[in-house]
Amino acid sequence: MNVSYTLYGTNSSNLSGSISRDSSTSTSQQTTHNNTNLTATNINLNTTQDTKIKGANLQATNQLNIDTKNLEVSSVQNKHKAKTRSQGASLGIGSSGVNSVGFNQSKADENSKTVLLTSMTAKQVNINTQAHTQLTGSLIAATDTGDKDGNDNGQLNLTTNSLSASSLNTTTNNKSNSIGLNAGGNANTNSAKLNRVSLDYTNNKHNSKTKVLATLGSGNIQIADIDQNNSKSNSNSNSKSKSKSKSKSKSNSKSKSKSNTKLLNRDIKDTEVNIYNIASHKGLKGEIDTRLLTKNGRIQIAKDIKKSGMITSAIQQIVNTDRTELKDFFSEVDKLHKTDEAVTAKIANNPKLAKALTDPNLTPTQKQQLATELVSSVMVELGYTQAVDIKLIADSQDNRKGHYGEDNNIYLNDTNLNNTKDLATTLGHETSHAIDNQDPSINTNPQNNTSKADNEIYAQNYGDDFSDYVEFASENYGDGNLADTNNNNLGNTPAERQRNQKLINNNNQDYAEIDKSKGEDSAIIRYATPVLKDPSLIIKIAENGLKAIGIIAGAEIVNQVSDSAQDDDTSDIPKIDDVSEVAGTGAPMPDGGGEDRKENPNKSESPTWKDKKMKNEGNGVKSTGKGKKKRFYDWDYTHNDIEVYDRNRRHLGSMNPTTGKMYKGPVKGRVLPK
Repeated sequence: MNVSYTLYGTNSSNLSGSISRDSSTSTSQQTTHNNTNLTATNINLNTTQDTKIKGANLQATNQLNIDTKNLEVSSVQNKHKAKTRSQGASLGIGSSGVNSVGFNQSKADENSKTVLLTSMTAKQVNINTQAHTQLTGSLIAATDTGDKDGNDNGQLNLTTNSLSASSLNTTTNNKSNSIGLNAGGNANTNSAKLNRVSLDYTNNKHNSKTKVLATLGSGNIQIADIDQNNSKSNSNSNSKSKSKSKSKSKSNSKSKSKSNTKLLNRDIKDTEVNIYNIASHKGLKGEIDTRLLTKNGRIQIAKDIKKSGMITSAIQQIVNTDRTELKDFFSEVDKLHKTDEAVTAKIANNPKLAKALTDPNLTPTQKQQLATELVSSVMVELGYTQAVDIKLIADSQDNRKGHYGEDNNIYLNDTNLNNTKDLATTLGHETSHAIDNQDPSINTNPQNNTSKADNEIYAQNYGDDFSDYVEFASENYGDGNLADTNNNNLGNTPAERQRNQKLINNNNQDYAEIDKSKGEDSAIIRYATPVLKDPSLIIKIAENGLKAIGIIAGAEIVNQVSDSAQDDDTSDIPKIDDVSEVAGTGAPMPDGGGEDRKENPNKSESPTWKDKKMKNEGNGVKSTGKGKKKRFYDWDYTHNDIEVYDRNRRHLGSMNPTTGKMYKGPVKGRVLPK
């Protein structure tokens, strides 16, 4: 960046001088591990106490036998930190009228973690753990001696009461920062004219992350508490009980498995998952946020976080659903943060995907691939390893936009998807259901209408956040705005069109064969936001949320955050009493819906449209209110009613042109063009 300016007013001569300053700092810190390697024909470990294997590799050419109380097998991490700082300053004034000012600053920070794998392998592995087995980024498997490829032979026998698996991260975070400033002048006895100032700034960053998974090879695996818990669950479901719901809840919690195997990997050839690798960020500027230095500045940062939506989205989930409580605040924010991180990294790192998001002419094959990449990146980042297939269908007789089926597939109805933002919202909605299906703490029983409605509201909110993150990443790290139309393109050649039509037909057939009542829907009709469980709860959540980032805020900022959580654009939508009759079925909305439209007056006869409170915005659009309360109105000539949009031009529903009351819910993904 180059800047020039002129300064007049000094009259001095015969001046000379020179000032210089230099400073340099360099520090380095590292932790390095070297694994212990134990190789033998047979390895036998027999103890009534605990066994801990960390930072070691055990390899037996014949048998590896372990009998212990508790077993922990953990990999270790090498850590490296380096910090370099350098400053420089120079000032010179010459009698000839030439003066100069120079400044230079250089920073370099390196922070990395690498995983050193701990493994236990043998031709035959026999492990008996009386209590608990813990695997942390490590490997246990049976492989044949002399097999250079290390193939799994399936001769692993593991018996344990409970088992938990967790991963370790390999990360690289490198930063380099350089600032240069110089100023020069050309002066004489009658003038001190500074005619050049230049500032140079460079910023280089490299961030990468992979997960080393806890891996257990194939064979005979017996985990007692999981088997017992499943047995108890089946027994409870087949027996009748007259006990109250509270006693049922306590009984279920006592029998809940202590094992946690959702992060357990069973493929010994693929033990590491790439999360992201970003060498640069398009459109990013290197700057130091000096607001961190003051209390008012930190409050301003809190407002920015509120604006970004993660705190308020977490609050809305807690307030509007029964499945989330106050104690879940931090995990909900973390879930949104990881979702945003995964989506951003995937789009920033994949030019082909970034371009596809802006293309309205994608084929069904391309849409499936786009959706699969986004979903897989998010689910891996959140720790869910079970694969979910995405299938694009085209069914004009089905009002659903999407459906998470009993077959663990996500179905997207291309006929009802208006644009890429619509696709992303629906995809996020169904991804939420897919995550719920892999989370044993979530009630996904399709016969329970209460939990079904609760999960739908949660998925609706998550879907909105998901699409916002996709849109932001596309605009800032990708190729620009998401495609605002969907051309339902089958291809450019007869062969391509035939291939994609066959794909749609096969997907339609699969979709027709599943029981929709056992799945979850993303409908064209949007759920109305329920009544708040406890309005005072918002204040508590806001206070805790701000404290979490180190801010003890006064009532003003707490109220600002909580007010944002209550600012819901669906407040104008009439309440739906029976959600189960609306979700994904295309059922009519309350107050008659389409039947009332027949009696609507024309535009010139509508008292609501003629209301002087409505201001003309041009192009036949009117508006009322300001800020968060601003609404846009557009006349629908087809149905003779008024379509209402929020301040961001998102559709809120249809208004009766005579009474001025909302009588139909919003069309999800519908926006008012600018």
